[in-house]
Amino acid sequence: MCIIKEYLQSFKDITIKLIYNVKEDDLDAVDSLMEERQKIIDNIDHMEFSKEEFVDIAKELNIIEYDKELEKVINEKKANIKEEMRKLSTNRNANVNYNKKFYSNSTIFSKKI
Repeated sequence: MCIIKEYLQSFKDITIKLIYNVKEDDLDAVDSLMEERQKIIDNIDHMEFSKEEFVDIAKELNIIEYDKELEKVINEKKANIKEEMRKLSTNRNANVNYNKKFYSNSTIFSKKI
């Protein structure tokens, strides 16, 4: 039981770091922390323990709340990025359409007549 608690404490600490790094847009750190987090999950999967032990420790460490907060922060960042991409696409389309109209209406004259 003590080992599972250590793993879950590490999981919680990494989740807190992830929340901070996602908010700060430190994507390199997020990538490495996600790998660490996955290793902890893999280690926990290979351990033998009862479901009750796991749930009790997870509640004690508030892991579910931190995980929900991480999910919320990631979804907010994802929504912000989608909005930025939409704005960029709209601006690009406006520029392309403006340039098409400008060049299609202009007549180019040759100096040799």
